[in-house]
Amino acid sequence: MSRLANMLSYEVKKSVLRPVYRRVMGKPKLGGSKYDCAIPVRAAKRILREHALGFDENGNPSWWYSAFDGRNSNDELTHVELDFITENVPRNADVLVTGCGVGLTTIWLAQQGYTNVEGFDYLPNVVASAKEIAALSGAQINYWQADGFKPGLTKRYDCITAMHWVYSAWMGNYNNPKETQTDREAILTDFLSQYSSNLKPGGVMLVELVDALLDHAYPPFHAYPVRHTIEQVRSAGAATGLSVRQVVSNPLGQRPIVVLYVLGK
Repeated sequence: MSRLANMLSYEVKKSVLRPVYRRVMGKPKLGGSKYDCAIPVRAAKRILREHALGFDENGNPSWWYSAFDGRNSNDELTHVELDFITENVPRNADVLVTGCGVGLTTIWLAQQGYTNVEGFDYLPNVVASAKEIAALSGAQINYWQADGFKPGLTKRYDCITAMHWVYSAWMGNYNNPKETQTDREAILTDFLSQYSSNLKPGGVMLVELVDALLDHAYPPFHAYPVRHTIEQVRSAGAATGLSVRQVVSNPLGQRPIVVLYVLGK
């Protein structure tokens, strides 16, 4: 199938067939979930295409493009993340969304009344897209470009999130298949140390990681080789002044098995 045909097929499925499916299954239409951002999706997608973040050479949508077709409303751990923040973090808190992508989480938080939301991402065109999409929504958010493994932060925050990117990052040390079990804890300790000193006393960090249960999966699961046990997370947290407050796994039957850890200072 040609690139154009793949693109058209994707858009038909998402804009025509999916709404019918959701209506038949009694699910809220896209944009009808409390986790969806109030953003003009067509305009946002146009911005992504202008920044070369729409479709690849085979006509497959990018991660950022497909995120506008229901990531917030469909991803269980995203629900846990957003619910935790709105229920536990004051609206005037300083919130940092690392690996913010094109801004879905930051914009959603701003639309819930959070007035001091910031975000960074590794790719300049992703950051540029986030700025333009936030402007569409009317949200006032500070975005900048940085490497999430070495962010060089100078400010302290009440809440820092690291969702949807740490375990799958194609840059940095979480994509090295040669790491051993011992190295995994050292890698996580180094990662948490980049942020722990920038958390205010009583602050929280939400981190999504792949569970080490996949080491024993059959058939073997080869993606995302750096995986963690809860004991490793506790140990790495203790080494950086953080403690595990909450642990939530994604629904059974999904691969990879990812876990949301809420770490407190």
